[in-house]
Amino acid sequence: MVLAISILYPYDPNAVFDLAYYLTHHIPLLESKWKARGLKACHVIRCFEPENSLLPHDEGQLSYKKQKYAASEDETMEGGEDVVRKGEGRSDGERGQAVFTVNCIMYWESKEAWERALEVEEETREIVQDVGNFSSVGPLRVIGEVVRF
Repeated sequence: MVLAISILYPYDPNAVFDLAYYLTHHIPLLESKWKARGLKACHVIRCFEPENSLLPHDEGQLSYKKQKYAASEDETMEGGEDVVRKGEGRSDGERGQAVFTVNCIMYWESKEAWERALEVEEETREIVQDVGNFSSVGPLRVIGEVVRF
């Protein structure tokens, strides 16, 4: 199983993100520590600016209807109103706000390889502490199995 980890830096108009530092120092730092431990590839994606990141509401499936669902046999929740997810557009047809500035996708040999790399505390600490050198906003992580390239 190939593991993919997305490190997502949230968009904030007041935040600082030094992409040059990120590309020339942070990514080489984590590659120097983790390639030998099972990191296969690291892709960096600069997300579009807010005004270019989203389609207007009427050009795509950007809202959904809440559906009845049962949390258990004894409980149901009802909905039906239009819900527009944050960052996916607005029901009035105007563009929404970008959700992320940068997305780094790391591909690992396996979940176990990633877990073993994290156990090397000195290296992990060095990588994590470097985040403050290029971003004023902490990242989010999304972790999952690659089912198709």
